[in-house]
Amino acid sequence: TNKINNYDTDLFKYLFEKISLEIKSDVTSENLIHFRIISDHLKSIVFMMSEGILPSNEGKGYVLRRIIRRALLNVNKLKPQTIILNKLVDSVIEKYKGVYFELDKASLFIKNNLKNEEEKFSETLSIGLELLNKEIQALKNNNFKPDVAFKLYDTYGFPVDMTNSILAEKKIKLNLEKYKQIVESNKEAQKKTW
Repeated sequence: TNKINNYDTDLFKYLFEKISLEIKSDVTSENLIHFRIISDHLKSIVFMMSEGILPSNEGKGYVLRRIIRRALLNVNKLKPQTIILNKLVDSVIEKYKGVYFELDKASLFIKNNLKNEEEKFSETLSIGLELLNKEIQALKNNNFKPDVAFKLYDTYGFPVDMTNSILAEKKIKLNLEKYKQIVESNKEAQKKTW
């Protein structure tokens, strides 16, 4: 097996084909990275959810939610407003159920909960991306205002790590220290209003 990397293996070829079918577009050298991230993350998602872990705001559930959202961001880059992750679950299960027998039993649980998370986040993603792009176009320099990043999160549920990774791709800086200060002072203000 003279494979150069993991992505040349059967599972990934298999998933790449399924993703291509779903988005009605082929793998190219430009979009290959998105196919890789989606396939890689999907494998983690299936295994985590097969253990009963659900997306949440803490612990393993938080890690799972971030993995799902990163996969969704990459789906969005291939074809905006597309919900396909749950449709790819069977491909992963098919590949591994001979070794991991519990995967088959968890199939419906994974697909339903993943679809639910995809639908919830898909809306947030399209609103957030639209607003983020408007803000980027209005920038006078390459520093993004932390209070705008906070507003995206606080008002629209758009995660700061996603904002930051999109900005980093465009070589725009976000001061995360200042962002954290805004989050903290906001928490304090909320405590006082209680």
